[in-house]
Amino acid sequence: SANRIRFEQAQAALSAVFKRSPVGIEDLRLGWNTFVRKASGNRKSALIIVDMQNDFITGSLKVNGGTDIVQPINQLRDKFGFDLVAHTQDWHPADHMSFADNNDAELFSVKVIDGLDQVMWPRHCVRGSPGSQFHDDLVVLSSDLIVRKGLQQNIDSYSGFYDNGKAAQSELRTTLALLGITDVYVVGLAYDYCVGSTAIDSQEAGFRTTLLTDLSRHVAEESAKEMNARLQAAGVVQCTVDEAFP
Repeated sequence: SANRIRFEQAQAALSAVFKRSPVGIEDLRLGWNTFVRKASGNRKSALIIVDMQNDFITGSLKVNGGTDIVQPINQLRDKFGFDLVAHTQDWHPADHMSFADNNDAELFSVKVIDGLDQVMWPRHCVRGSPGSQFHDDLVVLSSDLIVRKGLQQNIDSYSGFYDNGKAAQSELRTTLALLGITDVYVVGLAYDYCVGSTAIDSQEAGFRTTLLTDLSRHVAEESAKEMNARLQAAGVVQCTVDEAFP
């Protein structure tokens, strides 16, 4: 029955919270609230627009096809009444550990730093620089939530929810839960890194998460295949806008 399906979805959302250790009072409260909302069938949606910034669209770490999805993202948010629109924004210090020139490393090579694999990226999205700003044609309203990530020098943050070591989290998960969000849609750049990582963490936090594949672009074919497998394993739905909103 529909009620049984809703209960099972709610149960899964609560279980996702308890997988983390240790579980604090805030985790319990947010998990219970999510359980109640899903069991009652009261659904609310959020659109997370990932890293639609100049450096990823036209700048130092340009993702092919990035420009092509700016206006369709604007159209998506205009057409469908999301209860929240959030943007993630890379906001790195100039001495960030992911920059190849800070490590005397070859571009796109991988180094192990503090036990984590780290891609050596071109310098990008240095806080306050033109490359760190959202693309001029992207709609960003005063009511939108802006989540800045990659703030710390010593660790990267692909996901909008956590840093790569999951030692610290942003305000995103708490905000979604407090607003009663049950369904999350993820778009932006790049599919094989920040978009996919954000979608996986969203799903694991108990939100029913859909990655809209026609509104994302990837850096490389091999990493896109790897991310696709991770998304499938996490239970993230991947589909086009037309499939998600028939």
